[in-house]
Amino acid sequence: MMSFPAFDNLKRTFEQIYHNLTQPSPSITDPKKQSTARMLSTLYLSMLPLVLLMAIFYGLTGTQPIVYVAFSIGFLMVVVSYILTRLGQLELGFMISTAIGTSIIVIRSVYSEYPHAEIFMLVAVAIGVAIIMPIRYTLLVSAINLIIVAVFGVVMDDVTPALHQDYITHILFTHSLIILLTYYRNQMEDNLSRQQAATQARIELMLSHIPGILWTFNKDLQTTSVAGHGVFISESSDTTIPYTMLPGVIRPQSPESMNVLERVLQGEALTYERDTEEGHYQYMLHPLIEKNMLVGGIGLAIDISERHQAERQAQQLVAAKERSNALAKFIHAASHDIKNPLSTINTSLYMMKRDPNGEKQDERIEVIESQISRLMVILDSFSKMAELERNDYLPTIPTDIGQVVTDLYNQFEQKMDDKPVAIQLHIDDALPYVQINGEMMHRALSNILNNAVNFTPVDGQIDVRVFENRGKVVIEIEDTGSGIAEADLPLVFEPFFRGAAHRPIEKGSTGLGLSIAKRVIDQHKGRISIASAEGAGTTVRISLPTIVSHTDVGEVTKLPDTSTTGIPSRVPAI
Repeated sequence: MMSFPAFDNLKRTFEQIYHNLTQPSPSITDPKKQSTARMLSTLYLSMLPLVLLMAIFYGLTGTQPIVYVAFSIGFLMVVVSYILTRLGQLELGFMISTAIGTSIIVIRSVYSEYPHAEIFMLVAVAIGVAIIMPIRYTLLVSAINLIIVAVFGVVMDDVTPALHQDYITHILFTHSLIILLTYYRNQMEDNLSRQQAATQARIELMLSHIPGILWTFNKDLQTTSVAGHGVFISESSDTTIPYTMLPGVIRPQSPESMNVLERVLQGEALTYERDTEEGHYQYMLHPLIEKNMLVGGIGLAIDISERHQAERQAQQLVAAKERSNALAKFIHAASHDIKNPLSTINTSLYMMKRDPNGEKQDERIEVIESQISRLMVILDSFSKMAELERNDYLPTIPTDIGQVVTDLYNQFEQKMDDKPVAIQLHIDDALPYVQINGEMMHRALSNILNNAVNFTPVDGQIDVRVFENRGKVVIEIEDTGSGIAEADLPLVFEPFFRGAAHRPIEKGSTGLGLSIAKRVIDQHKGRISIASAEGAGTTVRISLPTIVSHTDVGEVTKLPDTSTTGIPSRVPAI
């Protein structure tokens, strides 16, 4: 279909002007009266140019001056009636215009030979009154018209008795028909109004009991109607609902809430969930469009607290099952790790009993002491893992991470006499402080460095680097050891994982070192990753968030929730 922009713009301009000129007064809230006000305003606007042209015509044609004056006064009275209608005085304005119109008809009839046109005009006036006003005004105007026509036969010499009788009959018949049709129209309107009221009441009842809250808001972000939770406040023109009357779940309570409504006014449809004092609600917001114009928004808030609770319970059940499986795995692995040294101790004791004076007594005692030391290491690892899972809060303070790594390096340097492995330390100057628990971070780094020492061959090298990168402090521990198989890399942080060839029990590995390290790093909101390949060594990279400044006062940092990890949330100390 072809479109003409200039014509479309002109049409929209005309429609806007017409809307402004016929808009009812804000004091009129009844929809029926609003419709009557628009109709009257339209009628007066149509009459104004017609009456003005009639007045000009009679003035130019030299007709009796009184007729010209009557039409001029009629023009002014139409203007007055229009103004009264815009002010909300519908009946007063209409009665003035009807009275003036009837007077003009009577004056014009005085100068007519036969008042045929005037009688037609009187009937037209009655029809107009019947269409717009209540039936009582139709009865009044019909009675006045009948009197006027009766007077015609008395004062007009050209009207014969037979013609006068026809006039009276015509007026009686037409006005009776008008009154009858008006009566039945009013009956139909009353029945329709009652049906609409009943339907409206049912709709309001239904809307007020929906399982949620439905509301609309205008372009000023003000609520214009609300339904639900036993409440129904309908929309009325140019009025908004006070904030105090709104249910709590739809009150804009933060800049974020206002931002969501503004996004809807930009044409965006949104769905989100939010916790409120009344429960957990799901919100669905859409732009409200009328006649291809965005006039506001409409929203639906549904209470999904029960569903949300059910979902949380389901998640908790899944997490509980995972914890149960993890605990079973933990107990199995723990019993296996403890059983091995106990079995060795038991065997040594048995041999000592069989041969109390044997030559290998000192050797067997050394074996027992070695296995007891190993048990202490295992139990200490179990205890630390249990402590990490049991504690919900970790005390931290601003710390020089370079000093922590230096202390760890010095500690390992003293232990490297038995194994010729070179450890190189590289620490950048002026590192920013980090918010950590020094003791726990020392243990995590010790576990990682210990792994590097254990699995780096003689004459190998370990490089420890500490530097800042993109607002993080990075610690890298790189060794030239045997590396880790690609298939094992995703499992290195699992509790008790040793790898088939790279974590032998005889070397004192519990399989918890890297698990503990990762848990500590996670608690500090850091990240840990491993890059390795078989025969190519291993690099462990740790990044920790920095702080801008530091004080001597420690802060308490809440630990992240790990209820769904593979580590039991409560591990008993064995």
